[in-house]
Amino acid sequence: MKNRTQIIGHVSKEPKEVTTAEGKYFVVVNVGVNEKYKNKAGDTVANTTWYECYFNNKLTEVVMEYVFKGDKIGLAGTVRAGAYIDKDGVAQGKLML
Repeated sequence: MKNRTQIIGHVSKEPKEVTTAEGKYFVVVNVGVNEKYKNKAGDTVANTTWYECYFNNKLTEVVMEYVFKGDKIGLAGTVRAGAYIDKDGVAQGKLML
C-alpha cells in the first residue's frame, strides 16, 4: 500500500521560505480543508483540517511565484503526522503533506 493523499483547500498564510543549517531550501504553505455535514440532529457542522505542506526543488520557485494567501489549491502527496508544543505549553498534533 502507498500513503498518498489528495486535498483541495485554501492557503491560510503567504508561503514561507526556509533554509536549514545544512543549506537545504524549501517552502512551507499552510492549507485548510473545509468539510460541512449535517449531524443526526439536523444541525450543520463545519470542520477544518489543517495541513502544513512542504515543497522543495523546482516547486519552490513555482509556489513562491503563483501561490498566495486565500488561493484555492489542490495538492497530492504523502501525509505524515507530527507534534509540537504550543505557546501555552500544551502538546498538539499536526498533519504534514
